[in-house]
Amino acid sequence: MLKKKMIHLHWILTEIKKWLEESGVANNGSFTKYNELNISPQQLSKTIEEHKEAVKILSEELAQCTRQV
Repeated sequence: MLKKKMIHLHWILTEIKKWLEESGVANNGSFTKYNELNISPQQLSKTIEEHKEAVKILSEELAQCTRQV
């Protein structure tokens, strides 16, 4: 996958994360691993591998969060 597309996917997932947090579905500990990465879609200087790792971890934590609903 191209870096541009990976960053776009990363951005979409962060928007879902934000929505879950704002709606009260996610709690403060829901995205601990992702937050520890300290990477955001706006950080274009990060490598595609770093964005892939962020997407992977964020996807896992989003899935875990939505399973609890």
